[in-house]
Amino acid sequence: MFPLKLGLFIAIFRHVTQQFEGNPMKYLNTRAMREKLSGRSREAIANDVKAGFLPAPIKIGGRNFWIESEVDSHLQKLAEKQAA
Repeated sequence: MFPLKLGLFIAIFRHVTQQFEGNPMKYLNTRAMREKLSGRSREAIANDVKAGFLPAPIKIGGRNFWIESEVDSHLQKLAEKQAA
């Protein structure tokens, strides 16, 4: 058995467990994240991750991917915070 990097293992584990729960996960690459966030730049997204406004991406094959449900959850919490 080949050793897996922790981030890849976690991504696979989450994907498999949510598949069994009937809730398939959707992954967003950087381009999809930019579209979801109305064209924000890569640098702005990186700054938002550092500031805690967005979840950290997982790396698969050297590329960044975000789990869409986690992004939505972070944005919802941010909106609730600003509304209060």
